Amino acid sequence: PRGAADLPQAAPRGQVAPRGQVAPRGQDAPSPAGADHGPVTVVSVMRLMPRKRPVQLVRLFDRARRLAPETDLRLVVVGDGPLRPRVERVVARRGLGDRVRITGRIPRQQVRDELSAASLYVAPAPKESFGIAALEARCAGLPIVADRHSGIREFVRDRVDGLLVDDDLQMAVAIADLARDDALRSRITDHNRRVAPAFDWADVLERTAALYDEAAARTAATAATSMASATPRQHADPLSAEA
Repeated sequence: PRGAADLPQAAPRGQVAPRGQVAPRGQDAPSPAGADHGPVTVVSVMRLMPRKRPVQLVRLFDRARRLAPETDLRLVVVGDGPLRPRVERVVARRGLGDRVRITGRIPRQQVRDELSAASLYVAPAPKESFGIAALEARCAGLPIVADRHSGIREFVRDRVDGLLVDDDLQMAVAIADLARDDALRSRITDHNRRVAPAFDWADVLERTAALYDEAAARTAATAATSMASATPRQHADPLSAEA
């Protein structure tokens, strides 16, 4: 389980941190890609399951790409899960094989490397209760694009730490806007590199512990159900009733 040592280090709420301090494990936050007209890389860290909406992520990325055809927009999906085959089919059907990369499950350090190499982070799930991955991306300096109705709004302010939207269409537009507008992306990135999230880090630890407790409870319940279903049922012997 992740503990305090695994969470990004940041300055207290509202204080400015020295450049590079906000990034996890002391890494320097990424320079905004695209300023030199190179690729603009969108990254998202998730388990590929319905609630996280990875299929919708690929679709809205494709729409953003069409909205900003002058940019070299790329997508990196960090994670694995039951929807991976479907996501790969959508990528192939839309001809995005050269623009979308799915890493599968990778070690924590590689996740941090992907964040460091990216230009912005997208969280497509409106029911995201908190968003540890998005918080880590925010601490790495990335502009965050997220649903304003999710828990991510607790540490992302619209047009300050990222862009908050109401639906998938607005999310695609927000991605396209950040891809096209180097000045906007650079301004948000610079802010996120210098200023810690306006969030109580004790609360982060508490929420993280609660998430692990919830996951452990679900695992235990699933195991108990599996054991119960595997136990042979006792059936009466019809011959024993005959006397």
